[in-house]
Amino acid sequence: MICLLNWMAWLTPWRIFMVIIMLTILFGKNTSLNPSKECSFDSESLRGSCVPVVGGHAITTRVNIHRCHKPIDVTFFIIVLDMALTWHYTFVSSDTEEQVNIPGFPTSKLELHVTMQQQSVQDLCLQADYHMSGNEMEEKVVDFMNTCVRLHSTDDCANTDDGSNCTSFSQSRIWREFGQLLHSKTRLVIG
Repeated sequence: MICLLNWMAWLTPWRIFMVIIMLTILFGKNTSLNPSKECSFDSESLRGSCVPVVGGHAITTRVNIHRCHKPIDVTFFIIVLDMALTWHYTFVSSDTEEQVNIPGFPTSKLELHVTMQQQSVQDLCLQADYHMSGNEMEEKVVDFMNTCVRLHSTDDCANTDDGSNCTSFSQSRIWREFGQLLHSKTRLVIG
């Protein structure tokens, strides 16, 4: 609880904007953006990316599997540049099927449907699709993920059940890494 209060005091609108930009850059470092409809995964980082088009909007979708969490969970980050929309949600593997409304679409409703099944200790199967519906609009379904991912051993995972590790991705580390990215030759091109 104390960690949450520390984070809330630290967050300002400018810092939130900068963190969103930084996360966009960071997630792009280890996973090349796949401009196809089907998401591809990097087996080392357990991150995936793709850009499915739903209702005329290119939805940059990045997926991060958290193998050290118990139960395993998967976070979906989405960016819709033409609508200046960013959103994320974490699905837990104990909830095998879940659908979540993505806010920010004024004339239609967009939902992310995710099905997860852990085939074995080391294999997690994911199926995900976007469902768009609206006034006088037939529901459109765009399947963009149907894959099984081989998980690494969890032997090197730290025990975080006691809450003591809640600041492991500290504020100073965020700004230090963001500063390094700004001073490197990496460029962020939007549009």
